[in-house]
Amino acid sequence: MTNSEIAVGSAPDIVKALVELREKRPISNAFLDTCESGTLTLDHVRRLLQLEMDAVTAEITSYTLGGFRHRHPVFIALNKMAHSARSRLPGMGATVGLDAGQLSRMPSTPDWFSYPAFLCWSALHFSQAEFAIAIYADIDRYYTGANEISRALRQNDLDVPAEITGYYSEAAPPGLCESVLAFAQQGIDRGDDPVRAFKVGRLMEESVGRYWSAAVLG
Repeated sequence: MTNSEIAVGSAPDIVKALVELREKRPISNAFLDTCESGTLTLDHVRRLLQLEMDAVTAEITSYTLGGFRHRHPVFIALNKMAHSARSRLPGMGATVGLDAGQLSRMPSTPDWFSYPAFLCWSALHFSQAEFAIAIYADIDRYYTGANEISRALRQNDLDVPAEITGYYSEAAPPGLCESVLAFAQQGIDRGDDPVRAFKVGRLMEESVGRYWSAAVLG
């Protein structure tokens, strides 16, 4: 999609444009593909949980920074979501043989770094609308991909603990996406560039795609 094809003036416009671009240029979910191919192992699942721990650590940092920069109540709900995930990960890790020390892993590949690095950059440097659309794209694509992964895990011959399949089957907290889009619209109404916000949203969607890849590729 070229600049001349982008026509966005509001948060709903951005969401529509992201969906249209995704239909033209889909972003794969390598973890889902591996699961559906029958080649998934428990090591892949362990790496996914390690990746989750790094991700929620970045989210807590980013939402805290975002709250300081933009002073909006949406960050209360975002931090609650991230802290809840972080509190559950040690228990899930234990079901597949990961202790607390093993659950934290130094990011070692570009794919592993892609999502947390981009989220932190967004919190530090992007406008309100850009950061909000990055968050929206993250939540939307993560939960969609996670739900697909949960269904595939339940149908897979690999014996994945119910704590893990249940975690990935959950939906985003009620009303959170709508609150994030309202936060984005507030930024647009104050003069933030919606075209830039759209581009940031697409970059975040691609980062989420690389997130799933990191769990498979290491």
